Amino acid sequence: MRFGIVFLGIIILLLGAFCLVPSLFSKEGNADLYDFSRARGRIYDFENRLLAESRSTKGLFLSTTAFLATPQNIDSLAKALGESPQQLRFLLAQREGTILLRREVSEVLVKELEGLPGILFLDYYKRLYPFGESTASLLGEVSQGGQGLSGLEASYDPILRSPDSVLRTSINIDLEQQLYRDVTRAQRLFHAKEGAGVVMELKTGRVLGLVSTSSVNPLLHDVLPLSILKKPLEEAFWGSSYQDWGSFLRDLGFGEPTRIDLPGESLGLLPPEVDDLSEVMATPLQMTRALAALVTGRVFYPKVVWKVKTKGETYTVGVGYRSLSGLEPLKKGGLWWWGGNRKAGAFVLAGLWPKRSPKLAYFLYLKGVKVWGLPVYPTRVVPGALRVYQFPGKEKIKRASWSPRVMPDVRGLTLRAALECLSRLGLEVQFSGFGVTVKQWPAPGTPLKKIKKCRLILADEDA
Repeated sequence: MRFGIVFLGIIILLLGAFCLVPSLFSKEGNADLYDFSRARGRIYDFENRLLAESRSTKGLFLSTTAFLATPQNIDSLAKALGESPQQLRFLLAQREGTILLRREVSEVLVKELEGLPGILFLDYYKRLYPFGESTASLLGEVSQGGQGLSGLEASYDPILRSPDSVLRTSINIDLEQQLYRDVTRAQRLFHAKEGAGVVMELKTGRVLGLVSTSSVNPLLHDVLPLSILKKPLEEAFWGSSYQDWGSFLRDLGFGEPTRIDLPGESLGLLPPEVDDLSEVMATPLQMTRALAALVTGRVFYPKVVWKVKTKGETYTVGVGYRSLSGLEPLKKGGLWWWGGNRKAGAFVLAGLWPKRSPKLAYFLYLKGVKVWGLPVYPTRVVPGALRVYQFPGKEKIKRASWSPRVMPDVRGLTLRAALECLSRLGLEVQFSGFGVTVKQWPAPGTPLKKIKKCRLILADEDA
């Protein structure tokens, strides 16, 4: 009995210690001033709209070697930061070196802590993603030490560590944002845990959009039975010169990586001999690539980055491919769906669009579906992202965006560029924040009849 009481007391003490961990400790942690002072390269979409950038800001740092941890100094620092002295003592006991306490500081805070030893107010760089969650999984994130942890930030980390480097991706940000809305809407309809989607251009193999609501992208990581695409694969197989399913599927790229320039890709499973498509397991990205091959006769090795500029030189990251000799390309496409109930645990909407003379391969994948039966007709999940492709060329997008009859899309533009655009329409502009435009009202495409004012929200301080 006594042993149980003592054990319970230890657990309570441990929980109490964790509860004392301050917000400072959980948010910031150790930092190397050299890494914080380094900017990373920029990332753009295919139309040169900004997707990621390092911006300079002033932060509050604490040097544990220079800070005198007297009761008076701890009380003064804790009061200024709005933390308890106990939390600050716990932080000092757990951390060493230089700690970033606040990412943004005010003049009032500077005056309150002026003269306190070990307190540093320094300029450093923070990473800004103007389009937020719609590009979060694709671009990834950066550690406090300035290292890419996931997505393109990780794949191209050696290049992006140079502040003058530039990545121009194949992504169309308009399509990317609409694809994210499609995925999140479908996720709500099916009460799914996670969702992801990808759109690939058939002519070039460009990845026009790739989104995920999970930190681990299921398009690259999860494997599904190939029987999901039974209808188009059987049509292509019986119209080809292949004698067995194994060689047919192997030539379509199953059982091998797509070689996309993103981390965490799975290989899938392709048995030596295939009697049934359910025996083959493939990632959604492998299936998307195979759909593209059924129309083009080419197995692409897709890339998200289109061009790279580093050390004063620019080069193109080409999309590789190999041609298929025994395949008669499909002339018609369509959309196919699978699952959508608790038993399947997933929902897939995949296909080639438009049905006549397809130009895009599409794949939407939901996992963790928690409903019995299909809660909605598949037509309610038909993606709006495919309609964005009406304007694939830069000049067409430009004319559509600057139309005098509708609200232009100024997201991703600096305030100056946005004002130049909106002033042509005679609109009164109200704005808040600094940096690039991340939100706007009215929404892009809204008819301008009876609209006289526009409001913009800009991200971050100082450009």
